[in-house]
Amino acid sequence: MNLQEKLHILDKSAAGNLLNSLEALHDNRRKYVISSLMEESIASSQIEGAATKREIAKRMLQENRKPKNKDEKMIVNNYATMKHILDLKAKP
Repeated sequence: MNLQEKLHILDKSAAGNLLNSLEALHDNRRKYVISSLMEESIASSQIEGAATKREIAKRMLQENRKPKNKDEKMIVNNYATMKHILDLKAKP
């Protein structure tokens, strides 16, 4: 195998690794944004009077569990609103 062929293989491998890294970064960013939206929804609802623990509320949102009371419903509604606003932001 000549040098040109080796460079071609190296180039193709690097491009594939770079693409995988970019996809991982995008996935991590999405997870961070979703987690941040959940935390903001919970904190905002608690400020407004929702009486629930952050850990329980976060698990409810992560598991997409139906709210059990008005406090949990407030958090779910806050989270749904924030996700909707984020979706609208992405549109022209």
